[in-house]
Amino acid sequence: MWKIFISKHSDSEELLTAIKDWADSVFAKMDVKLKQYFAESVVINFDNMMLFNHKKKVIEHLQESVAQSLISMNLYKTLFPEIKSYLLKQEDKYYLIVQGLPDEDKYYPTDYGFKLIDKDAKPDITQFKKFERLSFSHLVYDIELSDVEKGWINYTPPIEKRSFLQAQHIMMSLFEKEQVENLCMDNSLTEKLKYEKDIHSHPQFKNLHKKLEKVLPKIETSMEFAWREFIIQKNKSHKPVMS
Repeated sequence: MWKIFISKHSDSEELLTAIKDWADSVFAKMDVKLKQYFAESVVINFDNMMLFNHKKKVIEHLQESVAQSLISMNLYKTLFPEIKSYLLKQEDKYYLIVQGLPDEDKYYPTDYGFKLIDKDAKPDITQFKKFERLSFSHLVYDIELSDVEKGWINYTPPIEKRSFLQAQHIMMSLFEKEQVENLCMDNSLTEKLKYEKDIHSHPQFKNLHKKLEKVLPKIETSMEFAWREFIIQKNKSHKPVMS
């Protein structure tokens, strides 16, 4: 999906500064969104391990949870696609053509001297090649540029949402296990989607959510201590050896 904006700037230096400031703001917003998503993935895994697997140390659970979330990063690229912009000049007018920009207005460069003229442009391959050859391109966002492995800890969800996510995870896991045990593979995806859609209105979900709200604060504290140990170990492993 492409979006096309026309510049209101008359000065070229002012124009380039505006694009940089807008790109920085988009990167910051997308980076926070990614870290929140990543943090949810980590705490779901970590909380579940702490609840049902007492054989390992807390830091081992954290290391494994972070590792599992990092493995899933390739899947995140569909949720957080690369964002690129192309600055194109035509007949003394400057157009900012943006690929991969979310639909929310908060990501638009309208506060930076641009006006939206097409929010759903569909250039063909020839037009795209022209953009690449004739325009000034800029990589606005890519998940590989994020320090998500270190920064996610500041974006963990509050206990209420954390309990909500864990209750949902537990019930979905039990549902899937029951489907396999009963060999209910026909229409399994349809049944799963229906169950997932209605799960929050289930009495069992509400009871589980309340119980988890009482248990998870202690687990949350354990994770904070394990994170400090995790960072210390990581820093030691990257410390240069003095000859």
